[in-house]
Amino acid sequence: MLSLMFQISDVFLVSMEKLLVILMEHYPRLSPKLHYMCFLAMLKVCFSLAPKGAVFSGFLARIGKTAINNETKINHVTYIKGK
Repeated sequence: MLSLMFQISDVFLVSMEKLLVILMEHYPRLSPKLHYMCFLAMLKVCFSLAPKGAVFSGFLARIGKTAINNETKINHVTYIKGK
């Protein structure tokens, strides 16, 4: 699907970023049967975007930044509730 696209819109990339971050956040809570399927989905998105070079590197940077920010917020809220 993605490999057939020559130009990817910014709106599509933002949606894919959000979906991948949500999938990564919920991955530990999924059943073991779904782990393999989710892992393959994440890999397919990455492999499809890899030939795009700069688009792919920006995509990974934004996913990492969003995931780290979300994890920091979750840990901060957990720490405050624990006090």
